[in-house]
Amino acid sequence: MRRTAMTLAVFTLALLMCAPAFARPGRGKGRGGGMKRHLAKHLYPPEMLMRFQDDLALTSTQRKTLLKEMKATQSKATDLKFALHGEAQKLTKLLAADRVSEKKALAQSDKVMGMERKMKRLHLRLLVRIKNMLTAEQKATLDKVKAKWRSRMNMHAPPQPPSPPTPPSR
Repeated sequence: MRRTAMTLAVFTLALLMCAPAFARPGRGKGRGGGMKRHLAKHLYPPEMLMRFQDDLALTSTQRKTLLKEMKATQSKATDLKFALHGEAQKLTKLLAADRVSEKKALAQSDKVMGMERKMKRLHLRLLVRIKNMLTAEQKATLDKVKAKWRSRMNMHAPPQPPSPPTPPSR
């Protein structure tokens, strides 16, 4: 029982530390991985549209739509994030006890992970709506910007350290 609680605590803390990287597209530390990287290939963060709005020749309707969607998402995300931190704090308190109720800890972790899922879904919905409002030409322009940025990042990436030698087996 104690081992299960400790495993759950470690898993939950790791999950909570990783959540912001997934919940806020383009803001995670490092190069990202897995699903995040695959999604980023096909979607365009709002910051990119704002930065290259002249190059994209965004129409006034597109600008208004982008602002409206960003404000709505930001408002919902702020409320959700506030509630998420409260629920995560409850989970932390449950896990800090000498004897952890597995049933309560799992129920609370379900709440926390459900809220994280809602946060990710909220951001994905914004990215999908952004993509759907763009023309084919605008998407092509953004894809070129991404490719250029990726090639720069690859040029400036620090070399990977060599793997440590494996000890000889006996």
